Amino acid sequence: MTSRVIQCQRSSDGSTIKLLVELQGGQQVESVIMAYDTTGSMGLKANLSCGEILEQLIHASSLAKVRNIVFMGMGEPLANYSAVRDAVLALTDPELWGLARRHVTISTVGVLPRIRQLHQDMPGVSLALSLHAPSQELRCSLVPSAATWQLGPLMEVRDLLLLEAPGE
Repeated sequence: MTSRVIQCQRSSDGSTIKLLVELQGGQQVESVIMAYDTTGSMGLKANLSCGEILEQLIHASSLAKVRNIVFMGMGEPLANYSAVRDAVLALTDPELWGLARRHVTISTVGVLPRIRQLHQDMPGVSLALSLHAPSQELRCSLVPSAATWQLGPLMEVRDLLLLEAPGE
């Protein structure tokens, strides 16, 4: 292991555990274990490697059974596509963690080319769109990248993917 847990906080009701993990380069990232069914503003510091992503799962698994994985929070998962894809493939590999793809969710602000690629590379993985606001104007004020990934084209891709979804 190239990372280590330097802090662990549990909520008073035990439903949430937050880990502060120090990576080999000295950067710190947070992992959150949520034991319930519901689901930043610090700016980009670095992209995690596939190994760093998987090590968060190893740390979390030592504290609680992990049944669902959500890529979200600090940063845009689809801006780090290769590492996220490789981590998802490891998480869903029956010889490794063996999670069902439907138990893995990638949350995105709407990186359109990567949404299409995700649909091809990882069928069955859930996609969550973090729109942040009901209008493009408000969305742009809250999320700078929303100016690039606008609601209209995003909804068109969403509709197309819903039409192509098997069994839907």
